[in-house]
Amino acid sequence: MRRIFGSLIVTLLLWSLPMEGSSEFPITLDPSSQYDPQIYGDIVVWVDQRNGNRDIYGYNLVTKEEFPITVDTGDQLWPAIYGDIVVWTDYRDSPGGKYPTELERSSSENDNIYGYDLTTEEEFQITSDPSSQDHPQIYGDIVVWEDRRNGNGDIYGYNLVTKEEFPIIVDSNDQCNPQIYGDVVIWIEWRNGNPDIYGYSVTSGNEFQIAIHSDWINIFELAIYGDTIVWAEKRDDNFHIYSYNLSTEEEFQITRGENSERYPAIYGDIVFWTDHRNGNSDIYGYNLFTKEEFQITSDPSSQTPGAMYGDIVVWTDFRNGNDDIYGYNLSAIRSPTPSPTPYSTPSSTLFHLSVELYIILAVVAAVIVGIFVQKKRVKQKTRKKVEKAQVKKAKSELLTCPLCKNEVQENWNSCPYCGVRLKDDTQIY
Repeated sequence: MRRIFGSLIVTLLLWSLPMEGSSEFPITLDPSSQYDPQIYGDIVVWVDQRNGNRDIYGYNLVTKEEFPITVDTGDQLWPAIYGDIVVWTDYRDSPGGKYPTELERSSSENDNIYGYDLTTEEEFQITSDPSSQDHPQIYGDIVVWEDRRNGNGDIYGYNLVTKEEFPIIVDSNDQCNPQIYGDVVIWIEWRNGNPDIYGYSVTSGNEFQIAIHSDWINIFELAIYGDTIVWAEKRDDNFHIYSYNLSTEEEFQITRGENSERYPAIYGDIVFWTDHRNGNSDIYGYNLFTKEEFQITSDPSSQTPGAMYGDIVVWTDFRNGNDDIYGYNLSAIRSPTPSPTPYSTPSSTLFHLSVELYIILAVVAAVIVGIFVQKKRVKQKTRKKVEKAQVKKAKSELLTCPLCKNEVQENWNSCPYCGVRLKDDTQIY
């Protein structure tokens, strides 16, 4: 038992020490540019220009190994990841295979959505329409993207299981920047003459309004997690971060700084964004549960947020004179009570647990196993003592007559078989 409690004390002491990766850490420091990081589980993916064009690379946070996902000579941009599937926009079929500037965009542009299975290491094509499809997002088996096959921006989807493509919103006005969580797809659109936010349920096929404004208001950069939607919006002289709850249908403002806040992202109770209050672009966060704001990066260079999974935030960082990918572990400041996450699978839920909770579970399991082993040892020792006593008693009871050698009992005075006397005043046979 002393050994058990000794082990428990050592484990708790280790738990109380700062954990490896509990602060900021670099993910890739190649001298070329790496940007637009996305994360799911232990895998981070990003756009990488080390080969002279734009490719997609990945990094395993556990094995600390970097690996290429696609290195086609054309450009690949806007990666997204869910589970073992990575998707992106691919320009290999466009003229020159390069991502065009806004001035170079034309009807002949032909960028498609491609995917890659990290388990099978197989690449596959999702769209093949000769127009432009870009900005893909993925959740579960559904991939969504912005599609220009009808001459303007619409939103389409694809089921990876049934391999069926389907329209989500086809309207004569532009729709852009689709995001998906569970079966809910959201996007920005201009059907009312100004940018508004709409949503769509993949399950029911119903479309619904989220944020409608009668005046011209700039809305950029959407994100969704569970029932919470966040976006950057310019209602006064600066951009600020706003949020909307799909369940309560309530909108509220998250930031109110004197400078602009842009590029919001969300995971669980944490919303984070790029903030210019310090004269450069830092990353700040807000805990929806505790209502507390906190700073994530403080380097004097520029940082642009990418994504978050579990306790890990990843972003694009310019501190080394080029774009690199950095990460930060928020386990010390995250809320212990995360928001409900509908549509999560048992496998993904395991990733939501913090490292501290894994340690607590391990300690409890070790104590239970130790107590069980100790009780088993005590029981074995007791059984051995009883067996020895029984053997000794049995041996003492098996006496024989010194004359006829028949078995006799200790309390007999004479042998019933031959009549010899068994006891006298000085001897017991």
